[in-house]
Amino acid sequence: MADIEERMKKTIDSLKDSFNTIRTGRANAAIFDKVRVDYYGTKSPLNQVATIAIPEARSVIITPFDKSLISEIEKAIQVADLGLNPSNDGKVIRIQIPALTADRRKELVKQAKTVAENSRTAIRNIRRDGNDDLKKQQKDGTLTEDGLKTETDKLQKLTDKYIEEMKKEIDIKLYDNLMYENKDDCKIVTIDMDSNEKPYRIVPILEENNIENIENRINLGILTAPVYTISN
Repeated sequence: MADIEERMKKTIDSLKDSFNTIRTGRANAAIFDKVRVDYYGTKSPLNQVATIAIPEARSVIITPFDKSLISEIEKAIQVADLGLNPSNDGKVIRIQIPALTADRRKELVKQAKTVAENSRTAIRNIRRDGNDDLKKQQKDGTLTEDGLKTETDKLQKLTDKYIEEMKKEIDIKLYDNLMYENKDDCKIVTIDMDSNEKPYRIVPILEENNIENIENRINLGILTAPVYTISN
């Protein structure tokens, strides 16, 4: 069972890594994780040939260790299809992260959902492998019928645990980072939270008739903040 849990944990870690590479409208060094630079014939990760600094929320400065690589780095970022337009002054590469357009956000949401579905499938396949192994143990006589039921129940609980963790990561990425990042998609409403201040919160228009769901996600820690918050 420990091996099964380790595989499920790695699936969640992989999901997080994949989500990190899907850019939002904010600067994040992780979006460059899959950028590979031609370093004298070898495809090397960007962070091995340059430093990546985030001086402002929408600004990135990339400083090559070897200045002769600046053109290769710029080219690698362009072909990575990140929707970014790097420029260089011969010493550093500067990138201004544009706000997501509605079309680009829909595209990224679709990409995130594909990643999420692949992870769900992976978890289900791991559960299937676990069940097959348990049935084999019973057939071999190393596991009783009662033991099979007990271990099968444990496996299902383990699966449920990681599916819930996966749902949390998906909610964070889709609702907190991607789908409703633009104020144009939001409106001001009042959420009656357990707080003396009871602030006004700007929440997604698509969710305006589902405030209870938003409250639940906040209380569960799934939605860390409903996109934008302003004081009274």
